[in-house]
Amino acid sequence: MSTMLDKMMKGLVDLVYRTGQVRRKFEVSNPNEKVLAADASKGIVTKESQDIRHSHKWVTSQRAVILLTDRKIICGKWTISLDAIFSCGGRICLSVFEAAEKSGNKVIGVDDDQSSESPTIITSAMKQLAQPVYDLLGSFYAGAFPGGQSLLYSAANNGVGIPMETSAFKSFSGNEYGAIYKKLADGEVVVDNSIATEPEALQTSVVTVEACHTWQGRGGR
Repeated sequence: MSTMLDKMMKGLVDLVYRTGQVRRKFEVSNPNEKVLAADASKGIVTKESQDIRHSHKWVTSQRAVILLTDRKIICGKWTISLDAIFSCGGRICLSVFEAAEKSGNKVIGVDDDQSSESPTIITSAMKQLAQPVYDLLGSFYAGAFPGGQSLLYSAANNGVGIPMETSAFKSFSGNEYGAIYKKLADGEVVVDNSIATEPEALQTSVVTVEACHTWQGRGGR
């Protein structure tokens, strides 16, 4: 019953927002661009993260249909280009590579050096598995194998990295990477591993986000 009601509400919201019409119009006007998803939303321009769902701004904010294509995100009058995609797990990278090759975008590989997989790879976020294997084999032969423990590997113990030899950066050098890596290894720069960190707590001064706040009710998202 709940699923049926959700579908009915979703259909009603899409009817009010004309989601299907907006999607079809875009597909006709952009035949070389694939629409991956379309949904109803409301949008405002913000300079910081804001929750507007329970204020007057939600009532007065602009209705918008949000479209996700293989090249960009469109929310009403706002367009966000997809320049680089991080394929963050397993073999999902195969479909990401294919989409990036078709759309002319770039990809960040995952787990190991994936530079040979696709010309779209600019670098890879690597788990440097050789280091824990070396460490644990050493502890085993020393009679001090730490069985039953969860071990965290980071820059501090050479457990992660990127393959600068095969990376395709245009202006980021090996010396710059080494300097940043040293700061991470020395603890001068600390990466927050918490999954509960709110976006506004990151205090970034480099990236400005114009957010599309979507309806979180039963009829859409």
